[in-house]
Amino acid sequence: MANYGLGKDTTKICWPLSQSESEVRNAEWVVYPNPSSTVFIIQNKQGKKKDLYNVQGELLFSTKEDVIDVKSFAKGMYYLRVEGQVKKVVVE
Repeated sequence: MANYGLGKDTTKICWPLSQSESEVRNAEWVVYPNPSSTVFIIQNKQGKKKDLYNVQGELLFSTKEDVIDVKSFAKGMYYLRVEGQVKKVVVE
């Protein structure tokens, strides 16, 4: 796939930079229900370490389980970190 904005030299091919499909598939994970008042379920990261942080960045909870019980946590916004990727979660 040539990038025609590069000029007249058509011997060089310019491919867009992106992650491979398998890297994207491995990077995707889902947390549900979000918001929740009982538990968060983490899908696609079985057996991986999961850390729950408050908005100040303090580690509140760490587990390798796929279900996190949040009944004892105050209502508000939290951050869930799995393998370096962070998602915002809300406890109702």
